[in-house]
Amino acid sequence: MWTASYSGDSNNNLAGATPVSVDITEVSPALTMTANPTTEVVAGAALRATATLSGGYEPTGTITFDLLTPGGATVDTETAPVNGNGTYSTPTGAVPTTTGTYAWLVTYSGDVNNTGPGLVSAQVIITSASPSLVTTANPTTEGVDTAALEDTATLSGGYNETGTITFILKSPTGVTEDTEAA
Repeated sequence: MWTASYSGDSNNNLAGATPVSVDITEVSPALTMTANPTTEVVAGAALRATATLSGGYEPTGTITFDLLTPGGATVDTETAPVNGNGTYSTPTGAVPTTTGTYAWLVTYSGDVNNTGPGLVSAQVIITSASPSLVTTANPTTEGVDTAALEDTATLSGGYNETGTITFILKSPTGVTEDTEAA
């Protein structure tokens, strides 16, 4: 509140003004964010996010990062303490275990001088793993009708693999001689 008064002088009396109020409101900083990466393979690198707080007045408080699965369940919640305008990141991140579209939701708590600007979000698309399959014939050379032919397969680079590996033995003319599943 402002008040003013005049001391007067030899020609003028004292004078006082009516007090005037000044309302001080909180600053409304801006919050933006990016996901890193924006696409990933299931069980790949940890998903992380970065938020930038700007336009605040000496902001304090926290920035909270929530990672939601494609089904909407929260699988990771991390907070970063705020000490001024700047860029803040998830401390650890989370590894995706399901394919689909994940979402980072980020909020700033606000403080005495700064309002929380609301929720911002970014999507991360998680794709299926692409395993590789290597086969090894045993033996690689064999006489006619002397021993059983075998094949070994090594599956790698997948995530929680289930399903079946099917082995098909074909003759030189392309006729299927044997089919086995493992």
